[in-house]
Amino acid sequence: MMQASVQLVGRAGAFLKNQATDGFPDALDLQFGLMGHAILVGSVFQVALATMALHAALPDDAEAQAIVARETDAILALGSPDGWRYFNLCPEIPPDADVLAQVVTLLHRVGRRDRLESLDGPLALLEQNRLQAGRFRTWLCSSLDEAGAADALWGAGTDPVHPEVVGNLLGALLLIDPGRYAHDARMGADWLARQDSGGLYPSYWYYGLGYGTYQAIRMFDLLLKQAPEQFGPAPAEAMRRARDAMLRAQLPSGGWAATQGPTGLAVVGGQYRPEREAGALETAFTVLALRRLEPDPGISAALESAEGFLSRCQQEDGGFAAEPFYFTLGPRPLASRCLTTAAVLLALTD
Repeated sequence: MMQASVQLVGRAGAFLKNQATDGFPDALDLQFGLMGHAILVGSVFQVALATMALHAALPDDAEAQAIVARETDAILALGSPDGWRYFNLCPEIPPDADVLAQVVTLLHRVGRRDRLESLDGPLALLEQNRLQAGRFRTWLCSSLDEAGAADALWGAGTDPVHPEVVGNLLGALLLIDPGRYAHDARMGADWLARQDSGGLYPSYWYYGLGYGTYQAIRMFDLLLKQAPEQFGPAPAEAMRRARDAMLRAQLPSGGWAATQGPTGLAVVGGQYRPEREAGALETAFTVLALRRLEPDPGISAALESAEGFLSRCQQEDGGFAAEPFYFTLGPRPLASRCLTTAAVLLALTD
C-alpha cells in the first residue's frame, strides 16, 4: 500500500467511526409508505458492510473494535429463527440469501464463530430454496406458492437466482464449512463462470460491473483456497477473462466508471444513464476483485493507479461521496457516504 493510501485509510477509518453514532444512520435504507407501512428500515446488509470495514481499517483502535462488537450483537439480535430480513421487523418480506451471506461473512471476519449455531435455522431454510446444486433463490421462502408471490412483490424478476447473490452466498458458505458446501460451490462456480459479459459480471441488484465481478472472483478464489479439489477449469478461465477485462476498462484517471445499471432495475420501472467518469464505489469493488487474482505486473500497475485515484477522491472529512450502490423498491437507489467509504476501506485493507 502506498503511503498516501495509509493516510487515506486512517482518515477514512476515523470518518467511519464517527458515522457509527446511533448505528450508522447514513447507511440505512428508510422507506416511507411502502407496502402500507409508515416507515420501513433496512439496516443489516449495510451495517454489516460498514462494521467489517471498520474492523479491517482500525484493528488496534479499542473504541472502533467496541463499535464492531456492539454492531455485530445488534445484527444478531435482528435475526429470526429463519434468518434475516432486508427490512427489519417487516413480516411481509421473506429472509434473503444476500443478507444471510453478509451475516455469515461478518461473523467469520470479526471472529464470532461462537454464534454460528444461530445459523442452523437460516441454513435449513436456505437448503429448501436450492433450485439446483450451487443455485439458490434470493428470497428464501418455505413453499413454492409463497415464493412466487414474494418474487412478484419484491422485484425478483423472472429468474429468482441472481448471480451476484450466488457469488456472495457461496463465498460466505465456504468460509464457515467448505466440506459441507464444496459440491454446491463447485457447481455454482461452473454456473457463475458462464454469467459474465465480456469478462465482467452484471448484477441484478447492484450498479456497475465492479460489484458483481468482485463477488464472482471472490467466490472463485475462496473455492480455490478452501476446496481446491473442487476447482475446475471454467472458474480459472473466468478469472483470466475478468483480469483482462478489468484492466481494459480502467480509465486514464486510474478509476473505473459504473457503465451499466442493475439488470433488474427495469423490473421496477427504473432507467439508468451510464456513468462516463470514474467513481470511488465502482473503483473500490474493482480493486477488491483485482486483489483476489494472482498478482502480475499489469495488476500491480492498475492497483497503484487506482490507489492514486481513490486518494484524490477523498473528501476533507475523510469520507467519500455517496454513489448509487443498489436499487430498492423506493424512488431512488441506495447511496451513502458511509457505504462508499466502507467499500474503499475494504478495497485497501481486505
